[in-house]
Amino acid sequence: MDIVYHTTIALKNIKALTVNTVKEIKERGFEEAPTEQSTLPHFVLQLLRQHLTILFFDIQELSKDSIDSPTSIEDFYLLDLNLPKALIQELKPLTLRILISKDKRVLNFGFEDNFE
Repeated sequence: MDIVYHTTIALKNIKALTVNTVKEIKERGFEEAPTEQSTLPHFVLQLLRQHLTILFFDIQELSKDSIDSPTSIEDFYLLDLNLPKALIQELKPLTLRILISKDKRVLNFGFEDNFE
């Protein structure tokens, strides 16, 4: 029960942040994709919108068993963000890769074992 509540609250908050980011993008006239000549705020706002969207759907995917009615990417863009379908970007699931070193040497940070 606690997980469902916190997940729902987190998704609502992320959605609200994304909506506010889209409003800021529109107010500043940054609807086009940023290029090399774009200003830093233009790039940052577009990147923020993209990462908030990815975060929303990553959390939704991880919590799909506890969510009653998941939001589709189309509904998110069209209904929540009021953006055209043409702006929908393919979302790739986050894959974590952990490298485990088989090297068992002790780190000595340049110090020798000669303690006198």
